[in-house]
Amino acid sequence: MQRRARVLAAALVVFGLCGVAAPAGADRANDQQIADNAVLTSDDVPGFEPHTSADAPLPPTAVCRGLERARKQLDAAPNKEVEFRPASEEQVVDNQVSVLSSTKRAKQVVQAYLSPKAAKCLDDVFGSGTAGQDNGVDVAVEVSPTSLASGDDAVAYDLAVTATKAGKSQRIFTTVAVVRVGRAVAAFGFGDTAGTVPVDVSTGLIDLVTQRLQEAL
Repeated sequence: MQRRARVLAAALVVFGLCGVAAPAGADRANDQQIADNAVLTSDDVPGFEPHTSADAPLPPTAVCRGLERARKQLDAAPNKEVEFRPASEEQVVDNQVSVLSSTKRAKQVVQAYLSPKAAKCLDDVFGSGTAGQDNGVDVAVEVSPTSLASGDDAVAYDLAVTATKAGKSQRIFTTVAVVRVGRAVAAFGFGDTAGTVPVDVSTGLIDLVTQRLQEAL
């Protein structure tokens, strides 16, 4: 169970989904409130409980530089990050909403995730042992871009992760999505050990946050 949780967390870290909320000054209080009100809540994911994840750095490779810069922008802006898991920890739902200072900056963030280097960075994360260094777990990942029509811009990836230890393997499936609404960016991670997360489940939660941001902005 703990091994599954660590591998899921490693996949979500790539897309900046484990950030720490930046302090909101007087001129940032409204944007912080937008993020707080738009992010997923326990009522949105029945049967899941709030969970805290540890952050981890991206590998210092050329293909990850764009995502590292984008993640820093998301974490520097007023933002709110939440994670939910059921008692079994066999699924995870993660969501971070960041409200940037301009639409231009929000577009730059999404462009980093649209870049072909984003998928290559995922391979770098697991290939360099970011997940596998923990307790001798070997990790292999298959990354597939997937279509997502939401907000003003959107990008999503399906990941099939295989974690192997002492000759025993565990498959983990993760969908990662990033959506821009005006100058706000919402990032999502959906993980399951049984199979790819149903599209209607992930899309429904993405649309819920997107609608909240559209109404607020």
